[in-house]
Amino acid sequence: EAYAKFQSKWDEAVARGEDPSLRKVLFAAWGTDLVIAGMFKLLWSVCVVFGAFFFVRSLQFHVRGHPDWHQDWQGWLLAVCFFVDGYVLGVALQRMSFGCMQVGVKSRAALLNAICRKSFAMSSITKKDASDCVSFVASDLQKVFEGIQEIHYLWTAPVEAMAILIILVCLIEEWALPGWGMVFVIMPLQYLFGYFTIRLKNSNVVNTQERNAFFQELLPAMKLVKYYGWEQFFEEAISDIRKRELKIHAKIAVIKIWQVMMVFGAPPMTALIIFAAYEMNVGKISSTLTFPIL
Repeated sequence: EAYAKFQSKWDEAVARGEDPSLRKVLFAAWGTDLVIAGMFKLLWSVCVVFGAFFFVRSLQFHVRGHPDWHQDWQGWLLAVCFFVDGYVLGVALQRMSFGCMQVGVKSRAALLNAICRKSFAMSSITKKDASDCVSFVASDLQKVFEGIQEIHYLWTAPVEAMAILIILVCLIEEWALPGWGMVFVIMPLQYLFGYFTIRLKNSNVVNTQERNAFFQELLPAMKLVKYYGWEQFFEEAISDIRKRELKIHAKIAVIKIWQVMMVFGAPPMTALIIFAAYEMNVGKISSTLTFPIL
């Protein structure tokens, strides 16, 4: 069923006289499901921001006897609304994950079927073609699946960041500027690091295909390799390819280390700068500001 839908969209693109784009064909086949999953992700973001800012702050006001939030029925109402917000948040995240997983599984199954049918229908196959097929099935299809799982985090991150920055301004006014500075520095760096990672992975495709081509010839003819004593030759050739691959993987690992450092180090550093600037210039910061900021 998944392959039939994918093939029909591909044939439609060909019939229109276009050069079919895999991305466009996949979106035409399951784009609606992916957009619905994206709406659930946006709902999750709204619930997170709204719950953290409004409900947490209002409940703290109630505990501290704020004149606008001191009555018992208001406290119960806030608690119930906070529970509903958390429940909707959990459901939205689950539905987003389930929707993306469905689209990812269908896309992977359809592409796997298409690759197999294309391979079996070819009258002859070269060493490079065999290597490409193995690479497609072994790694590329999984990357497509993983990309579909993470795609909504890519576009909602700037939206969530802007919402957080606006909340900071509402809470502490000009003392939110250090937080704005940190976000405007870190977010472009994260996208830049992602761009460098993609470039490095693309440059490593040549090495991976070359190594797979070696194994495509080596494994079926292992008896001949043993008989003529060619083990050292193939070992040196494959080791050389692996060294080139590992060199690129090392660069990717360094980039990921910096990304993780920023992800886990930026929030506490930003909070420290904001709290320090506020306390040195305004006064002691209260819990009704601290927890929503965090």
